[in-house]
Amino acid sequence: MATRPEIERAELPGIPGQPEILSLPPSGPVIVPGGGLMTDAVFARVDGDLLIELSGGARLIVRDYFFAQTPPPLVTDAGAHLGPDVVSALAG
Repeated sequence: MATRPEIERAELPGIPGQPEILSLPPSGPVIVPGGGLMTDAVFARVDGDLLIELSGGARLIVRDYFFAQTPPPLVTDAGAHLGPDVVSALAG
């Protein structure tokens, strides 16, 4: 089993392609294009930005999501709705 220092020094492969940049809407939810139900999506927080990697490999960045006074929910065309408290918990 690998130790924590070995894992922290491990080289990770690059992810191909450029992420799609989404801006916060003036009001209402952030629409996640191609998000489906987001059951297999991976969420991460980098500074104030929300990073989302969808199951198909598409990557999205929602600029300044965590800097918003009240972050908006995420909504997809498939009807998935994630409130800001859930998004924050998933992003860590």
